[in-house]
Amino acid sequence: MHLFLDFDGVLHPKGSGQQHFTRLPLLEEFLRKPEHFPVKLVISSTWRHAYGLSKLRTFFSPDIAARIVGVTPSLDAYAGDFERSEEIEAWLSSRNAGPWVALDDEAEHFAPSLRRRLVLCNGSLGLQEEDLSRLQESIGAQ
Repeated sequence: MHLFLDFDGVLHPKGSGQQHFTRLPLLEEFLRKPEHFPVKLVISSTWRHAYGLSKLRTFFSPDIAARIVGVTPSLDAYAGDFERSEEIEAWLSSRNAGPWVALDDEAEHFAPSLRRRLVLCNGSLGLQEEDLSRLQESIGAQ
C-alpha cells in the first residue's frame, strides 16, 4: 500500500506561516500502528520541487522517514487539468506498486475517476482525526 502525501493543507493548515508540520505527529502516530506498517509514503506535495528526497525525509521522525520511498515526478506536459493524479499515475506506471491512496486537500487536482482513492482534508485545518478514520477505511478497502 502506498500513501501519496501532500503537505500544505494536510500536515499543516494552509497559510500557517512558520507553523509547518503541526499535524504530522497525528499522521505518524497513525502510521506506527502495526496494521499500518506495510504503508509506504510517496511525497506528492509541491515541496518536492524545492527539496530533494533526503531533505524531505528530515521533516519526519526517523522511523517514518525510512518508509518514504520516493516523490512523484514533475511532468513536462499534462494531458488535462488533474496534475496531481497524472503525477501519481506516472509514478505508479514506472513500478509494480499495487494499491494506493492519496491524502490531499485539493480534489480538483484529481481526475474524477480517481477521487475514490482520495482522502480529502480541509486545507484550512490540516489533518484531523476524522480524516484518519476515512484513511483507515480507504486502506482497508484496497
